[in-house]
Amino acid sequence: PTIAGGGVRDAASGDASAGFSAGQYISIFGSGLADTLKVFAGSELPLSIARTSVSFDNEAARVSVPGRLQFVSIGQINVQIPWELEGLATVDMKVSIGDFSSAVLLLPLRTANPSFFEYFESGTNRRYVAALDAEFQVLSTANPVVRGQVAQLFVNGLGPVDTKVGSGQVSGSNPLSRNNSVPEVRIGGRVAQVLFSGLAPGIVAVSYTHLR
Repeated sequence: PTIAGGGVRDAASGDASAGFSAGQYISIFGSGLADTLKVFAGSELPLSIARTSVSFDNEAARVSVPGRLQFVSIGQINVQIPWELEGLATVDMKVSIGDFSSAVLLLPLRTANPSFFEYFESGTNRRYVAALDAEFQVLSTANPVVRGQVAQLFVNGLGPVDTKVGSGQVSGSNPLSRNNSVPEVRIGGRVAQVLFSGLAPGIVAVSYTHLR
């Protein structure tokens, strides 16, 4: 397996960030990353898919933990950075298939690395933030948000939460896992009222910001 130069990106926006955060999803691009294409369908994300795994190590901090995989293919892997890396500045990462491993890549880390999950709307091919209205319907061209209405925006990499969730595990609802730092959200240049910010219940490692 070989990780491409600049091949580690935010899995939500696709940006090559200057840093990543514990708990967020990243995409790893390269060649020979897996023997097949496979998407995990289930609740708790596995440590390996089709013999492919991703490891994260910091020798100085005596931390060595596996990533939790969501998708693998020959040219791309989607993996959650383990929550156990919270507070570290850097980590060594490598991709392995059985006994064969890629070169080690130094990954910069920071407290949070927020980016919106996005989707392309069928028919218009417009790219929108993944968001729901107060009735849990997808916001779209046909269902736009209006002033004063509640919206839920789905976000990657919002950082630490008060109620810890294990890496690869589904977030709970009782209690909710709230972000330690409430993000500032601007819409049209104006600051929105954030009603809640934290991990979305019933989903692995996806945050949402509930605002008006």
